Amino acid sequence: MTYELLSNRTFELSSRIMDLYGILLKNNEMELSMRLLKYGLSIRKHAETAWASTTQIDFTESISMASEMSVQTRYWLKLIQMKHPLSKECDACVELLNNVINMLNYIISHNDKYHFQLQYQSN
Repeated sequence: MTYELLSNRTFELSSRIMDLYGILLKNNEMELSMRLLKYGLSIRKHAETAWASTTQIDFTESISMASEMSVQTRYWLKLIQMKHPLSKECDACVELLNNVINMLNYIISHNDKYHFQLQYQSN
């Protein structure tokens, strides 16, 4: 698994979340839309921060935060699915999000390997 794969998936997820955010705003769902946007977009931010880290501690902290934001985003998506008939849009987001969560969990469980690759690539 590479940086590019995670980056592509988190970018696609961010794009889908922004689309869903627009739909929710049209339905006057201010609170749900803001929570989804806040947590959903922070996944990519923390993943990118992890890849830019210079120490293993920073890498671990950022990748862990990306994972935590992913779980929180899934929570908000599930609430939206229960409340609105936006299942097609939400289903696609949840499926992609589950893939991202699996990738992040894999990276966390192989933390030393990924941080070593980052150090090697930067030299």
